[in-house]
Amino acid sequence: MPVADVEKKCAILKSRNLPNEFVAGKSSLSELLDAARVMYMNEVELYFHDLDRPVGDAVSPRTEMNSLLFVAKHLRSLAAQQDPAAQVAIDSLRTALNEQCDAFIRRRPVTRLARRQLHLHDAKVAAFEAWARAGGARWRLELAEFDGCGRGFAAPDDVPRDETLLELPFALVISPHAAFASPHIGPTLRRLGVDNDGAVLVLLMHERFVRGRDSFWWPYFDLLPAVVDSALFFSHEQIETFFPASPVQQEILIMQQQVAAAYEALVVPLVESQPAVFAPDAFTFDNFVWARAMFDSRAFQLTIEGTTCTCLLPLVDFLNNHPVALLESTSTLPEPDRTYSIRTLTPCPAGSQVFMSYGAFSNKDLLMCYGYSTQDNPFDVYALNLEADDDDELAAERGALMAKCGLSLDHFFADAPHSPSRKLFATLRILMLPPDRLQKLLAMPP
Repeated sequence: MPVADVEKKCAILKSRNLPNEFVAGKSSLSELLDAARVMYMNEVELYFHDLDRPVGDAVSPRTEMNSLLFVAKHLRSLAAQQDPAAQVAIDSLRTALNEQCDAFIRRRPVTRLARRQLHLHDAKVAAFEAWARAGGARWRLELAEFDGCGRGFAAPDDVPRDETLLELPFALVISPHAAFASPHIGPTLRRLGVDNDGAVLVLLMHERFVRGRDSFWWPYFDLLPAVVDSALFFSHEQIETFFPASPVQQEILIMQQQVAAAYEALVVPLVESQPAVFAPDAFTFDNFVWARAMFDSRAFQLTIEGTTCTCLLPLVDFLNNHPVALLESTSTLPEPDRTYSIRTLTPCPAGSQVFMSYGAFSNKDLLMCYGYSTQDNPFDVYALNLEADDDDELAAERGALMAKCGLSLDHFFADAPHSPSRKLFATLRILMLPPDRLQKLLAMPP
């Protein structure tokens, strides 16, 4: 986190008299949630924050969701540690938090398709489920087909609050650890100093296109799509047709060029140095694009032995995306069990689709990585970079007044009640102030 953001957050906590630690019986739920909201604020939310409004007015659904999850996890941990005298206060807070979670879902309802279109019982799904269970995975969900979003997970029966939905042992995870431990490619990856992300990409290509059906992960690969509707697979004709002369067109072209450069830097040296291991017909550019698309669209960040890395989680990645799904996951895998788990924070009705949140993705981000967009996306935010008039003889004075007021020419705009911000209007007023008024304001004390 940038130092400036840390300073801003500390200043907000102090100005609002919010706690930086929880004391049972003294901190209210609203104080805990507001402190968590400030902690999870991003650059845009810090920009829109206003002391005259409640903290929750400036945060996105993602930050609100993270705040609820953080407080829930914190209270659960405290409940296991506190003495009986403090337990009553903690139980009361947990009850109030449950009500907050339910209200959050009611305000931003997760799309629930009550009728499963087709339960998947084909041979590939059966082989995958048998492989996952043999590896120690446990889940109380069903793979199903849903209108509008394809394959996903459904709740076969009513799932109560605070229930474990899924457990995935680390042995099934496609991780840098698995890549470097591979007797086939591990020694070369270590010798060449390939980074963690590169190691996962090479492992994907080797296991999918070299080892094939002999791969430990073959039942998982056999269910993955051959093509993802992400911008990586867009042809130049499609890019020019759907994004004519737009900034998005340039971003897609740049991304495709970066992927091509990554192939040359990562894969080509491997093929040239050891073609017997990194077979040229398997380590092709098209196969690298597939691996990169799987990595971009299905990977999760985990903290393992103190190191954060990006991994693919078979089974978990069949949960479809919703921006405000209240599922609590273990992003840190402790020793010795190292099991990734997901639990509910709100009840899941029987027959409904169960979602998880992939992140605070704008429609542009969704298009680039996943190939789709959503209506009324709460994460669509636009940067407004104002410019002073080059012919303005008072440009320096206007800049000085903006600095005095804590303003700049860089702003944000969002389709939200708090936008446009007071900061934007104040900046525009300064840019249009007549000379006499400008000088008067500059002369006033801070």
